[in-house]
Amino acid sequence: MKLLRWDSISTKLFFPVLSVNVMFSAFVYFAWLPSTTKISIENATVQVEQTLSSVAEGIVPLLLQNQLSNIYDTLDLVKQGNSNWIDLQVLNIHGKSLYPLVVKEIPKPSSLVRVLRKEITAGNESIGEIILVYDLSEQIHRFQNQIRYLLTVFIAALSVMLLLMILALKYVIVWPVKALTGAAQELKKGNYNAPLPAEGLDEIGLLVACFGDSRNALLNTRNELVAARDDADAANAAKSSFLANMSHELRTPMTGVLGITDLLLEDATSKSERKLLHAIHQSGRRLLSTLNDVLDISKIEAGGLELDVVQVDITRNISDMVDLFRPIAEKKGITLDFENNDDIPLFNGDSIKICQIITNLISNAVKFTSEGGVRVKIGIQCENEVGILSVQVGDSGVGISPNKQARVFEKFSQADMTVTRKYGGTGLGLAICHELTTFLGGEIGVESTQGKGSVFWVKIPISFKDPIEQRRPLRRSKKIMTEQELSETNVLLVEDDPINLLFAQKVFEKIGVRKFTLAENGQKAIECARGQNFDIVFMDCHMPVLDGYQATQSIRNLEAIDQSIQTPIVALTANAMVGDREKCIRSGMNDVLTKPFSPDKLKAMVAKWV
Repeated sequence: MKLLRWDSISTKLFFPVLSVNVMFSAFVYFAWLPSTTKISIENATVQVEQTLSSVAEGIVPLLLQNQLSNIYDTLDLVKQGNSNWIDLQVLNIHGKSLYPLVVKEIPKPSSLVRVLRKEITAGNESIGEIILVYDLSEQIHRFQNQIRYLLTVFIAALSVMLLLMILALKYVIVWPVKALTGAAQELKKGNYNAPLPAEGLDEIGLLVACFGDSRNALLNTRNELVAARDDADAANAAKSSFLANMSHELRTPMTGVLGITDLLLEDATSKSERKLLHAIHQSGRRLLSTLNDVLDISKIEAGGLELDVVQVDITRNISDMVDLFRPIAEKKGITLDFENNDDIPLFNGDSIKICQIITNLISNAVKFTSEGGVRVKIGIQCENEVGILSVQVGDSGVGISPNKQARVFEKFSQADMTVTRKYGGTGLGLAICHELTTFLGGEIGVESTQGKGSVFWVKIPISFKDPIEQRRPLRRSKKIMTEQELSETNVLLVEDDPINLLFAQKVFEKIGVRKFTLAENGQKAIECARGQNFDIVFMDCHMPVLDGYQATQSIRNLEAIDQSIQTPIVALTANAMVGDREKCIRSGMNDVLTKPFSPDKLKAMVAKWV
């Protein structure tokens, strides 16, 4: 049997009714019944007194005529008619007993045993006394039993009536409310089809009707929101597809603009020409940086991130980042230091995303620091096979006020508009850091004092389980190639854009590569790879007939069939959104060189893989 809940309506109805019933019963048995019994005793006493007075008047003639036998007969008959009379005595004026002959001792009176004395008079003269001892126990007991029976019947009828009232209330109120509560709980779980009680014209029925209307309205709103979400997802997917295509379409001409500008800068002799070309180059770089931020945050919003876990040498990675930004820091007259700890072990993590986070933080610190310096610190907390990578990038720059620190990780947001006007930027760098850190299961924050600098910190979970195989088995140590080695390097260049093809040819010639074969699509690349051996292949990704991903897979299949050594394939692509590098690696490529690229980067890539 299910126990009653203390806070249920049934309990709230049952216990007051039970309490009233108990209190009423207690009042009846302990107050009303004794009072009624007392009144009954008093009434019986009055009745006995009246009877005794009648008997006294009836024997007056017999006493006057001294008819003792008749007195005996009369009094015996009276006693037989009153079973509760214990003793009856008649005394003459001198106190002599006339009835009965043998006088009994009169008992002491009590609450139920009473003694009545009645003077017998003839006219105004006393002729004797009549004494009655009577017991009211049987009469009172019979009266009380009758009263108890009637009260029991009344209380039972009252209890049944109250229980029926409770059941009626449960049927009318409790059960509908319980069903309504169940429907509300199901609605909380997302079930809009839970049955409702029947609607009626009373208050409960109106409540059910209102709940049903509200639920239907909520369901309609939910359906509208789901449809809006689906439309938004479709629009977001279309946006991502558009941005992916736009990335390629924007970066492709940027390759020509920046690359040819680099070549012209090296050949320019006039100071005015170099100034104009440098302005073009700087504007292109600024446009490219903005484009990279927008594309990265768009890819993150579209849910296109994938985890690429490899073995990470964080000390070396950060050292490379610091070396990259140190010339910029020196040009501004500030220091850029890395507190190197040789005890930092290798670990498993997403190297690309971790490095992108740290790169953005260092770039921001250098950007917003005019004097003083920037310091990078790292640390690792190890526990069994897992740990936490802690990175701190501190600067002595402009700082951030407390009320604006939370906004710096929002998209398209900077501390204030004066920062935007003075330093430029889209306000996406820290937002990208926040999104990437969240994706990796970590956390990011800032501690800053306005005018004194900031410390941005990142904590990312890492693993020390079995070492993960490197995904680039052909990778070799860095080396510097001689002019002869470069001139003998046989390169396959797969590129469909004529301007980028012209630029790539010029860059290859500039770094000393003389032997290269051109292919304008993936199908031609496969045919070239089948016909001759190349030291390295630079493969564009988006091309007509057959794209670079399919072409790479086909070349890898050919190598597997021939059991030949794999040729290094480097993606030479304008796709620079987050996740594009992973896609290239999965297709079988060994590395990625993002357009636009410089001669130094191209030469380093050739030296890396040849």
